[in-house]
Amino acid sequence: MLNFAVSLYGGVSVAPASPAIIEQPALSALAITLLVVIVVVFLVVIRLLNTRFRKLQTRLEENHEYFNGVFNRSSQLTGLLSPDGVVLSLNESALSFISALPEDVEGFKLWETPWWNSSEENQQKVKSAIDRAAAKETVQFESMHYNFNGDAFFFDVSVSPVKGDYDKVNMLIIEARDVSELKQAEQRFRSLFENAADAIIILSGTRCANSNSKALELFCGESKQQLDGLEFSDLCPKIQADGMPSSSQAETLIQRALDLGVETFEWKMKRLDESPFDAEITLSRIELSDKFYVQAVISDVSEKKDRENEYKKLSAVVEQSSEMILITNLQGKIEYVNRAFEEITGYSAEEVKGKSPSMLKSGRHKDEFYQDIWATISKGQCWHGRIINRTKNDQLYTEEARIFPIRDNEGKIIHYVSLTRDITRELEAEEMLRHSQKMESLGILAGGVAHDFNNILTGIFGLIRLCEKNINKPDKIEKFIEEMDKASERARVLVKQILSFSSNPEQDIRPVVIAEVLSDTLELLRSTLPRSVNIVSEIDSRSKVLADPGGLQQAVINLCSNAYEAMKDGGGTMTISLHDIIAGENEFGLRADVPPGNYVKLEISDTGCGIPREHLKRIFEPYFTVNKNEHTSGLGLAVAHGILRAMNAQIDVYSEVGIGTTFKIYLPVTDAVEADTSPEMPVTGGDETIMIVDDEKIITQVLGGLLEEYGYRVMAFNDPVDALESFKNMSGQIDVVITDMSMPGLSGVELSAKMHELNPEQLIIICTGFSDNVNAESARAAGIKGFMHKPMEISALLADLRRLINENPKSGEK
Repeated sequence: MLNFAVSLYGGVSVAPASPAIIEQPALSALAITLLVVIVVVFLVVIRLLNTRFRKLQTRLEENHEYFNGVFNRSSQLTGLLSPDGVVLSLNESALSFISALPEDVEGFKLWETPWWNSSEENQQKVKSAIDRAAAKETVQFESMHYNFNGDAFFFDVSVSPVKGDYDKVNMLIIEARDVSELKQAEQRFRSLFENAADAIIILSGTRCANSNSKALELFCGESKQQLDGLEFSDLCPKIQADGMPSSSQAETLIQRALDLGVETFEWKMKRLDESPFDAEITLSRIELSDKFYVQAVISDVSEKKDRENEYKKLSAVVEQSSEMILITNLQGKIEYVNRAFEEITGYSAEEVKGKSPSMLKSGRHKDEFYQDIWATISKGQCWHGRIINRTKNDQLYTEEARIFPIRDNEGKIIHYVSLTRDITRELEAEEMLRHSQKMESLGILAGGVAHDFNNILTGIFGLIRLCEKNINKPDKIEKFIEEMDKASERARVLVKQILSFSSNPEQDIRPVVIAEVLSDTLELLRSTLPRSVNIVSEIDSRSKVLADPGGLQQAVINLCSNAYEAMKDGGGTMTISLHDIIAGENEFGLRADVPPGNYVKLEISDTGCGIPREHLKRIFEPYFTVNKNEHTSGLGLAVAHGILRAMNAQIDVYSEVGIGTTFKIYLPVTDAVEADTSPEMPVTGGDETIMIVDDEKIITQVLGGLLEEYGYRVMAFNDPVDALESFKNMSGQIDVVITDMSMPGLSGVELSAKMHELNPEQLIIICTGFSDNVNAESARAAGIKGFMHKPMEISALLADLRRLINENPKSGEK
C-alpha cells in the first residue's frame, strides 16, 4: 500500500487509504498514479488561480485608489448615482461647494441634497435628466446654483449612464463644469451686443444667425426671426454702385474677413421695406463655441454721405465764388482764404495763413475805423461797410464787406468770417453817376446861389460907396468895414459849401457828428432854395456815426432836392430832424435783419405831391423818376441810397399822394474816437522872410500888406518863373514860400518841386481856390508842409505860418 500525505495550498491534506481499499484488487497501481497526478494538477491550477486573483485584486485596489484620486481631485463637481437617482458618492469638489460631508448626501435622492433643493426648476431639470439617463441617454443642460456663502454659480451639467451586463444601466455619473466666468462673459457680450450703438449681425457662413435690436431698428424689422436665415446679400440691392452683383461680392468679403480677421468697406444696403441707404460695414472674425463666425457691424452713413456731399458742394461754391472769403481765429489770425481772395489780392493762401488781415491795410482809413469793426464783431454783431485795401502789387481796391462771428452749438464765438466783394469798378461807374447827379443838383441850386451872391455883392458894393461918402467919419467907416467883413465871410462859407459839395474827394470814412454836417448843409439849403420852401430843423442828437462827411452831405442834399422838386410848384414845408434811438425788438420798424443797438434817426419829410404806392419800390433805381422836370435825370435818390448803404445805414420811405413823403435813415452809432488834432497856435507875427507867389496881383498886394503888418519881410511875385529865378539867387534866405496852385507857366506843385530840388528842406504852403489835382494828403506826399483853401482867414494863415517856422527853425538854410 502506498501511504503518503500531501500538504498543499490552504492546508489541504490527503489521508492514507484504508486497508480495505488498498486491498481491493480492482484498484490497480495505474489508477492510483493517475489519481495522484490529477490531484497535483488541480492543486497547481488552484495555486496559479490564487496568484492571478491576488494580482487582479492588487490592480483593482490600485485602480480604485486612482479612480478615487481622480474622482476627488477633479475640479468639476462629480457624483455617482444609482439608476433611480440615489447618491452613491460625491467628489470633494461637490462636497466642498455645498459644504457637506459624505454622510450628509450619500443615500439621499440627488434633488434632495443642498446642491439642488434651492430651486424647484433645478430639481425638475435633474429629475428629468436622471430619468432619461436611466433610459440609456446622455443628457446635458445648464443650471444655476448657490454655494454655502450664497454666491451664484453657473454650471454646465451632464448625466451619463454606466452600463453593465446585458446592456443594463447599473450606475449614473453626474458631472457639473463651472461656467460662471464664461456665462458672465457671455452676458457681457450679449449686453454689449444688444445695447451696441450700431447694428450687429452674426453671420454663419453667409447667412444671418443672430442680430441685435439696433439691426432690427436699422432694417425696420419687428422680430429677429425676420432677419434670421437671410443671406447677407438679401439685405443689399442686387447690384452695387460699381455695377457688380451684391451676392458674389458678399461671399468674397465674408471669406476675406474669415481669412484676414477684419474687413471694412462702404456698401449700399436696403431695409426690409426695400428702401436703400449707404452703410459703412466692418466684418470681424469671432469664435463662439469652437466655431468661427463673422460679426457684421453696420452703420447707416446716409446722413454723413449727404453732409459730405453738401460739404463738397459748399466747398466748391466757396472756392469758385467771386466773393472773397476769409476766416480768422479769435485772435484775428487768418486760417482760410478762398481762390477769389488769392486772385484779387495777389497773395496765396500759404502767404497769408497765420497772419493778420491788417497786412492788406491801405492807409486810407484811420485807426478808429478798424477799432469800430473789431468792437462790433467782438460783441457778436455783424459789421457791414466798405473797406479800401491794398493788393500785393500795391494797387488799391475797394470792397463791400460783411464781417461776422461764427458760433458753436453752445453759442460761443469760435471764428470770424469776412465776405467781401471787389466793387472798385462799380464805384468808378457810381462816381460818374454821382458827379452827373451833383451837376444836376447844382443846376437846381444855381439860381439860389446866384441870388445869394448877388445879395452879398450888392451889400458889399453899397458899403464901399458908403465908405467913400463918409471918408472923414472914422466911426461910420469902421462900422461899414465890419459889415463888409461879415458879408465877405458869408460869401466865403457859401463858396466853401458849394466846393465841398461839387468836389470829387475820395471817401473819408471816419467818426462824424452828423449834426455838424447837417448844420452846414442847412445853411447851404437856406441860402439856395426859394423862400417858398419853409425849412424846419429839429436836431437834438450829438452822436457820432462812421461816415464820409462829403458823401453824407451829398446824400442829404439829394434827398432835400427831391423834396424841393415835390413842392416846387406850390411851395410847402421841408422838415429835417435828427434823434437818438435804441433799437430793440423791431420797436421802431427796422427790418428783422438789423441788429439791436444805438442808432441815429435822420428824417427828411416834405408836404409835396407824394409818390404813388406802385412807384415806391422803384424810387431808388437809377434813371427812374416820377418827376415831370425834364432836366432831372432820376439819379438823385439812387446816388443817395448808394452813399447811405455804404455807411451801413438803413433807409425806409413812407409817402401818400397829396400829403407828402418822409425818408427815414437809421445810422448805427459808433464808439470810435477821432485822433486828437494839434492845438491851435496863437496869432502872432515874426521877422522871417516870406515869398508870396500868385498870378493875381490883388492877392499878393493884400496878403503881402497883411503879413508886413505883423512884422514879416515879404517878397511878392505874380510870375512863378520870376519867383523861381529869385529863389535860386537868394541862397536859402527865404524862410517860407506861399504859392498859389493854379498859375500860368508853372503850377504850385511844379514850382514847389523845383524849389525842393534846390533846397529839400524849404517850407512851402500851397493855396488853392479849387483843384482836383491837389489836396492836403497829396501835398504832404509831395513834401509840401502846408495846405490852405482860398479865401484864407488871416488868423489861420498866421497860425500855420508860425507853427511851421517854430517846428523847422533852420528850414531856410540849404
